[in-house]
Amino acid sequence: MLRLLLILVQLAAEAVCWCGLVLRSQRSIEAENLFLRRQLALYVERGVEPRRMIRQHESRWRSFHDSFTGGTLW
Repeated sequence: MLRLLLILVQLAAEAVCWCGLVLRSQRSIEAENLFLRRQLALYVERGVEPRRMIRQHESRWRSFHDSFTGGTLW
């Protein structure tokens, strides 16, 4: 029962975050995209490897995806 409650709380939190993203202004989204493209260009230029945190999120996404599909992501 506690596990179900935790899932519902997390689902509600994700819904609030999603609504916040949907209601963002177009200008804000364009500014973020510009910043992220510049950051990516710098990483590619310098040959920087992804940090551990990015790998952890990728690992978490893979396990989440596999739990629903039963297969590999890529």
